[in-house]
Amino acid sequence: MARRWQGAVGAPAEAYSLKSHAATDLARLHFVRDIARLERFCTETEQNGLALMLTNEPALWTAPGPGRQPTRDQEFRIHAGGELAGTLRWANGTYQKNTCALDGTYRLAWDGYSEQTGSGGEFRYLAVFVSPTTGDARAL
Repeated sequence: MARRWQGAVGAPAEAYSLKSHAATDLARLHFVRDIARLERFCTETEQNGLALMLTNEPALWTAPGPGRQPTRDQEFRIHAGGELAGTLRWANGTYQKNTCALDGTYRLAWDGYSEQTGSGGEFRYLAVFVSPTTGDARAL
């Protein structure tokens, strides 16, 4: 998931041109599915996993504003300070195929990754650690 951004980074400078992808709802859905998949994989005490999202799209880390109408992905919101737990239903359960059940509880904390020049130059990441030994998983 990316917002449009163009620039050069590094030494020697390497040019980047990111295209905008407006499907933030699907980015949230697939990230939550990744967490659920990691829960299925991490069943032994020595197994753990990490779901990681890196983006320059503020709509993913920003909470919806007050008075905003409910959206079909409202239970899948991954904004800073949010929490994922239990059964998450897409569009109030009207689209069963996208229902996702989580065993753990995940408190979400986004961190800065990189600050580049120009519009769309702020990059942040969300890291969610999954482990069967903690019982209650946590976001890093």
